[in-house]
Amino acid sequence: MIFFTRKKAALLIVASTLSASAIIPTSNLGEIGPVVLIFSGLGAFTAPLLIIALDSIKKAVQQEFKEFRKDIRTDIQDARK
Repeated sequence: MIFFTRKKAALLIVASTLSASAIIPTSNLGEIGPVVLIFSGLGAFTAPLLIIALDSIKKAVQQEFKEFRKDIRTDIQDARK
């Protein structure tokens, strides 16, 4: 696992925004590279958040489904009486 220090994070930001600074990229790769770095960083940050959010939603839906099943069973038992 790669751990980012402040220095590495600053280097990543500088590397990903070089096209906006005084250094002008001379090739298509030089123009596309920073965009790929920025989106990779965004993906690395948002992927765990998405996983956590989906897990929370899944647990909430499962709980609601359990309560719904319990209510249905209660209604069936009441109807049989």
